Amino acid sequence: MVYAVLINSAATLGALALFSSGEVALGLAVHLIPVPYNILALVAVWRSAARYDGNPNWATAARATTVIVLPLAIVL
Repeated sequence: MVYAVLINSAATLGALALFSSGEVALGLAVHLIPVPYNILALVAVWRSAARYDGNPNWATAARATTVIVLPLAIVL
């Protein structure tokens, strides 16, 4: 999750720089580059939580956090 947030932040900063210079299409492309990684991270956390042997509340918390944070990272 930490890497996903860092990757999304870098892409957003790059996209903002491109938007401010007038490169709208390229800025949108740069902003959407991390989407495949976000999907991979979401699936990985979801599957890891399914196999977690500890307290089921932690698995549920991991899934909920991923479902909330990763889509927000794409939008922001």
